[in-house]
Amino acid sequence: MNRTKSTLAALLVLTPLAFAGNAGAVVVSITPYNLDAPELDLSVDVTVDSGVASFAFSNNSTGDSAGAVAADFYFESGLGDLLSNPTIVGGSGVNFSTDFPGPASPPGGELVNWGGEFYAIGGVAPPPANGLGVGDSLLVTFDYAGTVDVLVAALIDQSGNSRIATHVLDCVGENSCSAITTVPVPAAFPALLSALGLLIARRRRIV
Repeated sequence: MNRTKSTLAALLVLTPLAFAGNAGAVVVSITPYNLDAPELDLSVDVTVDSGVASFAFSNNSTGDSAGAVAADFYFESGLGDLLSNPTIVGGSGVNFSTDFPGPASPPGGELVNWGGEFYAIGGVAPPPANGLGVGDSLLVTFDYAGTVDVLVAALIDQSGNSRIATHVLDCVGENSCSAITTVPVPAAFPALLSALGLLIARRRRIV
């Protein structure tokens, strides 16, 4: 088997695995937009099963952001067209409610053209103790009739009104920040598909 054939074979093996990884939870990063915080590591695992969309939030921040607490989460107005019947399932180390002391909208929302809230929850007083700190977990569910692909596409569309934002206390040191859902696809995956397509085209020309 020549190098082209062996490389093509390897890519054909790897590609189904990459797609299979997207069949379960899709991990969407939540990235700061009004403060530089490279060590802030917030994300939400999005799953859809039997008409229920689940959002599992986690905080794995380190370094200067090791004390960061996501105090409030805001589901943008457009998500009201997709989701219904929200439920705060709970989590580890948190206590969230729709009756919370934080700001009603994500601070600095004008920087990302925030479109208002469909649903908002926050850590009950005091939020630093009850928000999503490092190692904590939070699960929120909604009724949802669509697919995970459609939902994730809406969450990461910065020109739409269907994102999730959060207000983070002690984002970097004692400075707070706001963060919003961003693109979840690993940079290597589109390159893999592109390489696969080029190799298939080359193989067809050779044959």
